[in-house]
Amino acid sequence: MTENILTKKADKLCNYEMVVIIGPQVIDEQLETAINNITGFITGRGGAVSEMDRWGKRPLAYPIKHSVSGTYVLLRFALKPVACKELENNLKISDQVLRHLLIKLDGKESKKPIARPMVRAPAAPVAKPPAPAASNSNNVVAG
Repeated sequence: MTENILTKKADKLCNYEMVVIIGPQVIDEQLETAINNITGFITGRGGAVSEMDRWGKRPLAYPIKHSVSGTYVLLRFALKPVACKELENNLKISDQVLRHLLIKLDGKESKKPIARPMVRAPAAPVAKPPAPAASNSNNVVAG
């Protein structure tokens, strides 16, 4: 009986959100192929991609595998947990993928709109403090 319950949980689709950073050495045609391979894996395992947002090429906070920039892609999809582990293993051994982050969503989070990454505005110039007024002994009031 316990085995039957575990099988039902493993067959249920769960909602996930994943950000993938693809290396800068991947050109446009290869980028499309890499993204299609990921979405094809998901749909081939009985899952469904609900949203995909390409954030484009961005600088990395620190070098990863000797790369200082990468192309960010955000995916939201439904997939069985067992297939999700297999997806992560494939992404870990991929030469094209620098890093990925996979998060399991609960019901409330899966309906939120996709947030775009914040772009830092250039720093405002720092205003110089006003110069001290010239001291004039005529303005001194004796009290």
